[in-house]
Amino acid sequence: MEIRKNPLVNDHYYHIFNRSIAKFEIFSQNDDFSRIINILNLYRYAEFNYKYSEFNDLSLNSQNNILADLKESESFLVKPADSSSSFAKTGL
Repeated sequence: MEIRKNPLVNDHYYHIFNRSIAKFEIFSQNDDFSRIINILNLYRYAEFNYKYSEFNDLSLNSQNNILADLKESESFLVKPADSSSSFAKTGL
């Protein structure tokens, strides 16, 4: 059963807004922006089966092992565009 009405697919562009309709900045600090980039990087893998908060609670060694397995599997929901993308720059 598919959850999304319109599934995310490759070869399409998706926009992430950095402020609300009321012009309230959603990502007001670098930490906020880094967090959303990390979340997007993790959830682009089909086999990432953790809540973000639970993943962050794991040891760095466990996180690195999971990331290595994900990179090796290449089971992307959405593939990174190219090596100049933000995803590539973060190394995830």
